[in-house]
Amino acid sequence: FKGGELKQAILEFKPLLKNQPPGSDQAQRLTILIGMAHYGLGEYVAAAPYLKQAAARDAQNLPLRLALAHSCLWAKQYQCVLDTYHEILTLNADSAEAAMLAGEALDEMKDTPGAIQQFRAAVKANPKEPDAHYGLGYLLWIQKQYPEAMSEFQAELDNNPNHVQAMLYLADTEIQIRQIENAGPLLEKVVKLNPKLALGHLDLGIVLAQAGRKQDALREMKEAARLAPDDVNVHWRL
Repeated sequence: FKGGELKQAILEFKPLLKNQPPGSDQAQRLTILIGMAHYGLGEYVAAAPYLKQAAARDAQNLPLRLALAHSCLWAKQYQCVLDTYHEILTLNADSAEAAMLAGEALDEMKDTPGAIQQFRAAVKANPKEPDAHYGLGYLLWIQKQYPEAMSEFQAELDNNPNHVQAMLYLADTEIQIRQIENAGPLLEKVVKLNPKLALGHLDLGIVLAQAGRKQDALREMKEAARLAPDDVNVHWRL
């Protein structure tokens, strides 16, 4: 397990667990190790039952519950995320990470207002939490609440000046509200930092077309079409 050979570790741990008295300290330790080994392998559906069982036996273990919430989210077990979130609140009422996980689960459950509320709670709990402002900004962007979305994207960039997604959506929001001249420098930086973002090339193409640089715009939009061949908006712009 410590050497990173997680599949082999699971094969060693599972027979040992069967031989331990239920509820013993050693059974608890093995349950956690098996769950975290599956977690480390990205096998979140397999990890969740072990982590859930271990968390039930240790009412005060916050890191274990955060790992469980992540596993449930990535296993698309969204009610499990929300249940674990409420358990986390009893241990740390101001856990920004837990609030974000609950927000992501609610977003997947198509409860956008609930997701926004959770991301607001995350930002309030810890304004420096990585991705908290971006997550809130993105949800506001989806709802076309552009001025507040811009504030959140900028807040994320204040925390992390190289946050490419915050940079991209801040620029896109400026295009949406017709402040196109402000978007160009951001988009130039976006496509350099991550040339695989179709929206970055599309938006840069829009900016270049607005500036009369039609051939440069064409180049960027063709790249957007190559990266996102099914995006109707890309082809319409092109």
